[in-house]
Amino acid sequence: MKKQTKIAGLFISFCLLAVMLAGCGSSSKSASYENSSVAEAPAAYDSGGVYSNYTYDGEAAAGGEGGSVEVDNSAAHGRKLIKNVDMTVETEDYSTLVAAVQDKVKALNGYIEQFNSYNENSIGRRSANLTLRIPAENLEAFVSRVNEISNVVSRQESIDDVTLQYVDLESHKKMLEEEQKRLLELMEKAETMEDIITIESRLTEVRYQLESMEAQLRTMDNQVNYSTVYLYINEVTRLTPPEEKGTWERIRIGFSENMYHVGHGLKEFCIGFIISLPVFFVFAIIIVVAVIIIKIILRFNRKREEENRKKYGVPYKPTGRPPYGPGPGFVPQGAPRGPMQGAGQNPGADRMPVGNGALNAEPAGKTNAAEPAVPDAGKKQEEKEPENKEPQKAEEKQ
Repeated sequence: MKKQTKIAGLFISFCLLAVMLAGCGSSSKSASYENSSVAEAPAAYDSGGVYSNYTYDGEAAAGGEGGSVEVDNSAAHGRKLIKNVDMTVETEDYSTLVAAVQDKVKALNGYIEQFNSYNENSIGRRSANLTLRIPAENLEAFVSRVNEISNVVSRQESIDDVTLQYVDLESHKKMLEEEQKRLLELMEKAETMEDIITIESRLTEVRYQLESMEAQLRTMDNQVNYSTVYLYINEVTRLTPPEEKGTWERIRIGFSENMYHVGHGLKEFCIGFIISLPVFFVFAIIIVVAVIIIKIILRFNRKREEENRKKYGVPYKPTGRPPYGPGPGFVPQGAPRGPMQGAGQNPGADRMPVGNGALNAEPAGKTNAAEPAVPDAGKKQEEKEPENKEPQKAEEKQ
């Protein structure tokens, strides 16, 4: 037991020394510790039961942060440059340009990563968005070809230098590979289940990190080897002038452009009007039917009012106001004149509205049967005149 305790203490001392050397960053001392730790490992496993008290240190297995693994940072790797090009072009022949771009991409050993084509409506223009991957050494040839077969409206280029990031990932990857190799060696010499589980857990983490870094490196390699071109194609009827003109030239071009747009607008309006004729025809039918229905309703109402007027003596009033009878004091022509109305009589009693409610009203010009007949004033005057004449004749005889 004493011998096993001494060996365990010696092994733990070596582990602590490795951590201290890694913190100091001394490559030579860490290298000497690496050799000694590997040499002492068999003694630890041969002792039996000592490894049960062992706590695994990932930094020791990998050789420390500043480890003995040297990374080749020479110029053999070259600079890692990711190039992106963004182009907007115009064309009067959309189909020909798209076919030419596809042929050129295949000829340069590239490929089309994404292709979207748009045709908004029957009178609109077509457009397309393409994401192209072109080998970095053939990028300039492709851009020159696009300039030849189309009118370039805008062009933007960007370069992203990922050399340091790439080298850092490679360095980390090599350290993880060394750690994985040491873990596999420890796995072969492990005897207890606890040791196997501890090493297996760390080995799983290392493998996961290695796969993640390898995926990042592959992505960077693809972006470096194949430049990305974002190409936007627009179909137009007239190409945009590529050069800047003088003042009068700009005025002339602007005036001609406006005249062209006016003519183009009129043409598009005529096309749209002709296309919309079926819709206008349907609306016209609806309006005509509505007008006919309204006329039928008005004619029916007018006919009903006329029938009411003939049946009940109600005159037709388009305004809708009910007619009234004659006002107070009105005497029809040819009717006998009676005495004046007394103070107790209602001057508006004989004024009755004529309508559907006054069906028993007598027509104008007829007197009421209950009203007493008025004697003729002329006849009374003739009866009084002979009585006045007889006294006059008697006086003359005397």
